[in-house]
Amino acid sequence: MKLFKKELLLLFLSLAFASILCEGLYRAYEFHFYRRQLRKFEKSLEILRLAPKNPVLQYLLKPQGTFLLAGKVPYKINKSGFRDNDFSVDKGSAHRIMVLGDSNTFGWGVTMEDTFPKVLERQLRGRGLDVQVINAGVYGYNTRQEVLFLKDEILQYKPDLVIMAFHPNDTQVNGVSPNHPFIKNGESYYHSWLLEFLKSRINRQINKGKRDASWCTEKSGDFFPIKVRLANFCISYEQGFADDYPGWIRCKESLLEAQRISEKEGFAFVLALLPDFASDFADYDLAWVHEKVRKFAEGSGIRTIDLYQYFEGMDHTSLQNTELQDTHPNSRAHAIIAAGLSSELQERGLLK
Repeated sequence: MKLFKKELLLLFLSLAFASILCEGLYRAYEFHFYRRQLRKFEKSLEILRLAPKNPVLQYLLKPQGTFLLAGKVPYKINKSGFRDNDFSVDKGSAHRIMVLGDSNTFGWGVTMEDTFPKVLERQLRGRGLDVQVINAGVYGYNTRQEVLFLKDEILQYKPDLVIMAFHPNDTQVNGVSPNHPFIKNGESYYHSWLLEFLKSRINRQINKGKRDASWCTEKSGDFFPIKVRLANFCISYEQGFADDYPGWIRCKESLLEAQRISEKEGFAFVLALLPDFASDFADYDLAWVHEKVRKFAEGSGIRTIDLYQYFEGMDHTSLQNTELQDTHPNSRAHAIIAAGLSSELQERGLLK
């Protein structure tokens, strides 16, 4: 019996050692693979710069970077790291508005002057207002990254008003740059990365052949029957706004943090809800997302503007950047967003 117990203990210790060794080797590979991905990614960078010390923020726009999209649309980043004209830190007497957001704010597929922050600036100045509207959108960012960007980069410019443009995919993990292993593995070192990887591969086999053009946004399909802690880069909106989904939880925490920062620093904060321009506005199936975000924000004392009201019933394809075969908002859509914001900001007394 003693011999059996010793052998059983030895077997247990051997299995434990083997598991720890495999886990360590897998984690070492994850970091090696990440560094290799970064080297490849860096070679293609023209308007982005990496932020390796901040695994959540991941990247910023590269000061004075340039890029020509599809040989048609020029992207030029100013010396401060924004897709905007150069400006000084000192705002003088101007009422400074800074607009945070993702590719819809950055203006994917449209010229800088056609982005809604610049259209908004022209509209407000046309009324004789001394305002400066700065486009602080960075394509690929989600809400968490935008709030980090606010803390790290925006506060130095002493804004009077910060508008955060929220898109229904803002609870998802960014998919532009290679994701740090910490982010990829659910932002925790205290579970088995190897086991989660194996579970994800089982999911992939179960769902083999189910992936089509709409699988990311299909509300009825559960493409991940085995629950994993790995960050999911392609989820339905229903999954992305589930009460227990980490992305939605962190999104809410970030919005509350942005509100606290605004109160501490003395600027107004507004959450502007953008519609998904890939969806049919005649029968918009994401109204529930807008409602959920609006209820949370307003219940937390955050001013909210739902811009879908200005697009309701319109032909969504006429608002897409079809010339580039892209569903991002075109210049017409940006002009409507700007007009909606201009009207709402004035009505709420948020302009000097």
